[in-house]
Amino acid sequence: MKIFKYILIISSLLTLFSFEVHCQCCAAGNPSSLNSSIGLSGGKDILNVNLSHIYSQSDTYYNGINSTSNKYSSSNFNFTYLNLTYGLSNKLRISTDIGYFINKSQTFESSNYTRSTQGIADATLGLIYNTYKSDDKLFDLFQTAKITLPVGQFRQEFDGVVLPIDFQPSSGNYKYNIGLILSKRFEKSDFSLNSSIALEESKTIETESSFHKYGNLYNVSLACVYNIMQNVVGLLQIRAEYREKALNAAKSNNNIYSFINASGGSLVYLSPQINYNFNGDWFCSLQYSIPIYKNVNGEQLTNKYYITANISKSFDFSNKEKNINILSENINLSNIEFQISGNCEMCKERIENAINENINVVKSDWSIETKTVKIYYNNDINIDEIKKSIANIGHDTDKFKADLNIYNKLPECCLYRDNK
Repeated sequence: MKIFKYILIISSLLTLFSFEVHCQCCAAGNPSSLNSSIGLSGGKDILNVNLSHIYSQSDTYYNGINSTSNKYSSSNFNFTYLNLTYGLSNKLRISTDIGYFINKSQTFESSNYTRSTQGIADATLGLIYNTYKSDDKLFDLFQTAKITLPVGQFRQEFDGVVLPIDFQPSSGNYKYNIGLILSKRFEKSDFSLNSSIALEESKTIETESSFHKYGNLYNVSLACVYNIMQNVVGLLQIRAEYREKALNAAKSNNNIYSFINASGGSLVYLSPQINYNFNGDWFCSLQYSIPIYKNVNGEQLTNKYYITANISKSFDFSNKEKNINILSENINLSNIEFQISGNCEMCKERIENAINENINVVKSDWSIETKTVKIYYNNDINIDEIKKSIANIGHDTDKFKADLNIYNKLPECCLYRDNK
């Protein structure tokens, strides 16, 4: 049963869109902002709750494309964040998350001196809109927009000294991110392809003595998704990013900006990932990311690797009010049962969504075991029209059969005919 094939396609793309990793290994702000619908179903009134943890290690200095012999310091951090994503409609979703640095430390090799910090990082608000969807071409296009809010701790001190901007828990400024996500599936195939492109711009940070502005960040991603076995999916992602040099100006210098030479650059990451779905609405994943190409401006401490662990759960509020009505003694509902062919949870979601589009349907429940649907309704409904709508999405009923061309475009796990 491969219920989460389509789910993973969309959710992994959201992961690609929202990943933010700076050339500087320990740059301030959320090191990652996953849209935490990873592996969970979307749609109207679906709430996805995602808890993730990231560990990062950095100990290599680069200048351009070459590592240097100098080893001034090493750095690592443990970062946890919570994300909520909610479907306002079947096309539009809203997301928010907030992060916390459990620890963020840097050790200077020459003096064996370690400075560290911890605290609330940034929060984000985002929208994901399914701009174009083609079931015939098995193609989806999403538009994304996100704002980062500097709600966390900034201007923190260590040993009585204010920490550098890049070492603060919060980035200290607003960031705006827009992007596109594309998803392509293939008929009767366990493979799918995802790609994304995103642009992030930061506002100026104003401190007591200076102005600072992070360079714009550009991300391009490509991922191949493969259904390894029941409830297990593998993903191999390659992501390229380019960050412009940061700008800085002293207030005493008439606010004339100059580039920070040792900032920004290009990175390419390779990230294998494994995903597991259990108990229907629970999902966990583990990702390991390593940079396979670095070209940084000036000499910078760069990321060696990072590991991301994630656990998520979805909550369906779409039928809450309908279920209350069904249980109420004050409502006398009619109901009808008939056979619909199908195999799995993905079939169940597809069938029930099609039936529930009828304005007079209060609730529908299709059983995987018996292949029988039970429909509750409070006014007259045209049963034949409902059965036709089911056939039009690829499922045979006791009266209408799905067209072969529509049937063949169902995911492999949904193919129920003997000659599949």
